[in-house]
Amino acid sequence: KTRVGELLFCMSSYYKKDVKEGEKSTIENITFEKNIILPSSMKHMFIQQYKLKTVNMSNLDTSNVTDMGAMFDDCSSLQSISFKGLNLSKVKNMCAILEGCRALKSVDFTGVNTKSLTDMSFMFNDCRNLKEIDMTSFNTDKVTNSYYMFLNCTTVTEIDIRNADFSNVTNYNLMFSGIPNNTKIYVKNATIKSWITQKFSNLTGVTTI
Repeated sequence: KTRVGELLFCMSSYYKKDVKEGEKSTIENITFEKNIILPSSMKHMFIQQYKLKTVNMSNLDTSNVTDMGAMFDDCSSLQSISFKGLNLSKVKNMCAILEGCRALKSVDFTGVNTKSLTDMSFMFNDCRNLKEIDMTSFNTDKVTNSYYMFLNCTTVTEIDIRNADFSNVTNYNLMFSGIPNNTKIYVKNATIKSWITQKFSNLTGVTTI
């Protein structure tokens, strides 16, 4: 049984249909029951759900997912979301997954596996209320695009990317633009610190762990 404004998935697999976007959206909360198997593409799945506030993604089977591009793009009322423990090992695209989530205050990526990830562009673009971003679980060895990744995260105080490797990144334009200059950015070694500070000389809080 669901309440008004609640979307409950309780089937063995789900493909998008009849989910209204933009001004017509009415969904405030999304809950997934056990044994939900997501399709390979979740691109634009919940884009422009303007009233969406919370998402509970526990119990999901994401082992087939390859594309999460713009999955929650422009969900401007979203306040908290957890990807904790999800198997994201086949995901290549997370471009704009949380772009425009201007009310977002909490995101949990604990324990995710991102060994296939190549595109992280626009990922947190315009997340203006997100103060802490913990990406310690992220494997970025194959990432080539990180442009606009943290653009206009105007109140962020801490970004933990201590396990990140940007050696294969070819497009990093405006990656850290629009964040406070003194934001603490935790990295694993002097090489990564130099990679960031040489490209974004205004940043004073880059720190090796």
